[in-house]
Amino acid sequence: MVSQHSLTPLPITFTGVMSGVNISPDYIRTMGLGSNGDNNVGTKTQLLGGIVAVYYLGTLIGALAGGALSDRIGRNYAVVAASFFGLLGQSLQAAAQNVPWMICARILAGIGTGGISAVIPVWGSELVGHDARGMVMAFQMVVNFSGISASYWLEYILSFRGDGTTQIRWR
Repeated sequence: MVSQHSLTPLPITFTGVMSGVNISPDYIRTMGLGSNGDNNVGTKTQLLGGIVAVYYLGTLIGALAGGALSDRIGRNYAVVAASFFGLLGQSLQAAAQNVPWMICARILAGIGTGGISAVIPVWGSELVGHDARGMVMAFQMVVNFSGISASYWLEYILSFRGDGTTQIRWR
């Protein structure tokens, strides 16, 4: 069960760095999110916000579908299916070349995260005795927030590589 809990931060990790991604000059240039002759500053703020927000539409879809799917095929297979969506979405985000591509990738990653977030807590509470249930649920949250924290630190560290203008900062 620990390995399943360890999967939880994977989709969240790439979400956490969207704040750093949105200020990356290479990302702004690649996605065409700058205007007024300055391609290093994201001036299309509604589009930037929309790219971030569609992820949460995906999490809603994934959470709603995850519960129903886990009842049909079992918790283990539902987590595997959700992990597939999460990893596919993350891979597509890293390879994105334009805004529609990034939006589709964010939705897929969100579906994965939503599915995992809906299934893992229920599954964990079903597998663990009542005397250790709180500890297991707390461990899941520690793993989640450790992944989020790691993503922010990674983004910060990569902002110094190549004066913060390289693709590695956001890919």
